[in-house]
Amino acid sequence: MLEESIRKKGCSGLPFDIIVAAGQNSAMPHARPTDNKIKAGDLVLIDWGGEAGGYFSDMTRTFLVKGEDISKKQEIYKTVLLANKAAINFVAEGKQAKMVDRTARDIIKNAGYDEFFGHGTGHGVGIDIHELPHISKTGNESIKAGMVFTVEPGIYIPSLGGIRIEDMIAVDKGRCRVLTTIPKELEIIS
Repeated sequence: MLEESIRKKGCSGLPFDIIVAAGQNSAMPHARPTDNKIKAGDLVLIDWGGEAGGYFSDMTRTFLVKGEDISKKQEIYKTVLLANKAAINFVAEGKQAKMVDRTARDIIKNAGYDEFFGHGTGHGVGIDIHELPHISKTGNESIKAGMVFTVEPGIYIPSLGGIRIEDMIAVDKGRCRVLTTIPKELEIIS
């Protein structure tokens, strides 16, 4: 349904297979489909993108299915959301990509989840789905006007599930402009 919807809006192709991962499977950043059914209390991570006019997009949202004892998942979600917002607010022309990563990573580390954040905070998106800049510990690129990249911190705990909040941003007039418009506050679904 998601793929059909984005194609109706003008998407001419997908840069990667849409990821829908629930429960413990959501703790795998590039999960593959399984026969598992979504259950009460599961985290549901959805990562998708599209192509239009020769350019790609990429975003992720995580939802929580209503259930008993979801407070730990809500706490972790708040940490990831705080890391996402802080990194976006830090982005400015002239800053180093690795410092954007550090901004998100420090929040996750200070909350005690550093070992559960194993990928970079983002990547460039344009005519390829992964290009410069590398928003990671080793990203030496300076942020420049016109760059488009993701900010996607995550926490992935194998026994609990994973949370990633991914936005695309563009550096415009020295600051960043968020291109994704889907709300990112935690949505608990029935």
